[in-house]
Amino acid sequence: MLNLINRKEPIDTEIYKDAVKLDAFSVNIRYPDIIIIPTEKEIIEAITIAENIKKFVIARIKSKG
Repeated sequence: MLNLINRKEPIDTEIYKDAVKLDAFSVNIRYPDIIIIPTEKEIIEAITIAENIKKFVIARIKSKG
């Protein structure tokens, strides 16, 4: 999905890398057969990444008017 979005609306390299990290984490945690207990550090990193992506998206939307 990131590649499709990036073709239409270029994504900042750091935001892209962070989104890939978050995506990989979310894929592993969503399946009930796989038990993953994230560390506090991983949880904080995931929240920080999500907040940064949200800020990026809101700023992009505002810039488009």
